Amino acid sequence: MEATIASPKEFSKLMALVAAFDPNFNMKCGKDGIKIFCMDAAKTCVIEITMPSSFFTSYTFTSKQTDQLELGIHIEIILKTLKGAKKDDILTLSTKEGSDTISLTLTGGERQIQYDIKLMNIEEDVLNIPPVEYNLLIELASRHIKSWKTDITDLTGEQIDFKPTPDNIQLSSESDGTTIKASLVQSDSLVYRTFNKPCEVGLKPKPLAVAGKIADICDSVQFGWMNGAPVNVKADLDSGCNISMWFAPTMNSDDDEMETDA
Repeated sequence: MEATIASPKEFSKLMALVAAFDPNFNMKCGKDGIKIFCMDAAKTCVIEITMPSSFFTSYTFTSKQTDQLELGIHIEIILKTLKGAKKDDILTLSTKEGSDTISLTLTGGERQIQYDIKLMNIEEDVLNIPPVEYNLLIELASRHIKSWKTDITDLTGEQIDFKPTPDNIQLSSESDGTTIKASLVQSDSLVYRTFNKPCEVGLKPKPLAVAGKIADICDSVQFGWMNGAPVNVKADLDSGCNISMWFAPTMNSDDDEMETDA
């Protein structure tokens, strides 16, 4: 497998998003591209990223024995190597069938530097996510999700409760000393796509902080949920990359996180 990426910095942001869930994961490489699926340690937050061959400047996959290579990645090491990338560098990821390393090569100007990084053996939990019939689905500027952390949960340290109405989404968060209430009305930065008797849900500070990292990658996301199922945040990037994240919400005043197989 060999994949060339024109913007190492953008790829680094994408990998940092995955690292917020789990720093160790399998990168699954096939003839159509690369996929990543992983969960956090509590198995309440899930991310799936699909990078088709069109995402890369060039992509080749050849194998005589398998249709898919599973590369066990410790992403913190890769993120450290990518910090040294220059603005005009090109990144190449490569490995060979049967190899226990992945090579990262930065090429630009008069220099080329190659890092050979040991692969890990990672056992992965198999999880099938069924199709979702949304009760609420909105197109949302990703900056709003980031601001929920800075403007609300950083002050209360508590979850945000979301109450959708046909006209707006009401947000509230309360601690012993602080109560914050806010609302988002339909506008250019918030457009309803589906509104079908959505229930109220809550998201704790950590899932909100992780979800807010999507603002470093794209300007707009879809945000919503099916009643009784995880909250979904997803984005389709111009490069063809698809990102989907699921977060187990709290469903009642006892603040117990929902149990789900999805």
